[in-house]
Amino acid sequence: MRRSENRVRTTVQLVDVSTAETLWAEKFDRRVEDVLDVQEEVATVIVNILAGKVQQRHYRRVLGDGEQSTSAYDHALKAQQHLWRFSKVGMMLARQEAEKAVQLDPLLARAHATLGWAYHIQATNGWHPNIEEVFERALTSAEAAIAADGNEPWAYNILGLSFWRNSTEPDFDRANDVIRHSIRLNPSNAHFFAHLGAMLPYMGRGNEALEVLDRAMQLNPLYPAMYLEHRSRAHFAESRYEASLAEAQRAAVELPGLTNIQALLAVGYEKLGRHAQAAKTVAELEKVSPSFSVSFFRRTVPYAQDIHRDAICDLLASAGLAE
Repeated sequence: MRRSENRVRTTVQLVDVSTAETLWAEKFDRRVEDVLDVQEEVATVIVNILAGKVQQRHYRRVLGDGEQSTSAYDHALKAQQHLWRFSKVGMMLARQEAEKAVQLDPLLARAHATLGWAYHIQATNGWHPNIEEVFERALTSAEAAIAADGNEPWAYNILGLSFWRNSTEPDFDRANDVIRHSIRLNPSNAHFFAHLGAMLPYMGRGNEALEVLDRAMQLNPLYPAMYLEHRSRAHFAESRYEASLAEAQRAAVELPGLTNIQALLAVGYEKLGRHAQAAKTVAELEKVSPSFSVSFFRRTVPYAQDIHRDAICDLLASAGLAE
């Protein structure tokens, strides 16, 4: 820690002493009167990083213990690990593990919420033949999580996502309220902020989304690539197309082949007049998700204003995506 007049610079490192690996490092440059805020911020970041590391190590232990000794909590943990792969196979495995957890302990709210999130990701990426049914299952799972534990933050977060992505009756206001409620229940969870930041661009609130996503990335410096996808969409909502494409390209490096990111890339290329790259991206997208089409996007992706959704559909069609 260094002090210069009314400023304090603090350098913090989180190191795994068993391997000497630096898990995280950051510098905080603040006013002297904000020192307590820095301490709180550092503590929150460390908790988020350690939680992820502990969860990963427990997951590896569970894999080695065998099926007979696996508890409902262990199955829920394995489901969450599969979720973070953000792949078609990963979602199938996540559902299987979450379903096992629910069977073993119907009152484990986190398992219901995790199952709901797996359904949500499957539906939004077109990884199931009956999208409307899967969206409904996501909503039912979130409601079951709340019935099991009315104070489970993940339950409300997934419920909010379900209100938003309901393809027949999307309710942005209710979704916004419920996701923010999950944040009030656990203001240290970076993913809750990220999910709010994911929704806001669809409401035409890209700049607000970026502020929320900045908070998510501050809380979890080891953030997943999905945060970059959300930032890309936020920039696009504010007509910053070069910035949007740059974020989508970064996300695609870490999650190659993910349907939504591929679609975002195609839209970005086409908007900037790079049709050949847009067409190539669409061809790759259709190989990974043959059911993803312009009509699928129009039917399953709600926007607060239809004109914004129609503009995306026009770009996807122009890039060569099948109707």
